[in-house]
Amino acid sequence: MLNEKEKAKRRLQYKWVAAIPTICVIIYFILAYILDNFVESVEHPYLISLLVFLVIPFEYVIVGLKKFTISYPVFIALFYVVLCIILQTAGISLWHPLWVLFLTIPIYYIFKSNNTPEGYIDEAREKIKDNLNEYQCDFDSEDGDK
Repeated sequence: MLNEKEKAKRRLQYKWVAAIPTICVIIYFILAYILDNFVESVEHPYLISLLVFLVIPFEYVIVGLKKFTISYPVFIALFYVVLCIILQTAGISLWHPLWVLFLTIPIYYIFKSNNTPEGYIDEAREKIKDNLNEYQCDFDSEDGDK
């Protein structure tokens, strides 16, 4: 299925996926230190630096292992975190009242999906087919690489 060049590329991509959280931690501390010591207009440098960790959910997209798609729950979570951090740095703390945004997730899926068991089964089959097509793995390889 995958030739040697593609297998080597895939191995390198997975190594980057493993390294990205560590890289984010390093960037977080460096950015927070710079903002804290060299930029006087920033009141919450460590809070702003937390935005670096928003890279982690997208690491498979960054290294090219997945296509970019964003679901409604991920969008709401990103929107909530970014908005609350920006407002907190402006001196407005809305962490508590804005959690109500998460209540829109089940409401969204109530209106989005067809509420029949057949509809759920069809959606699941489509997702499985898409995943199998996206990750064409060679399960019979001798060295265990996929």
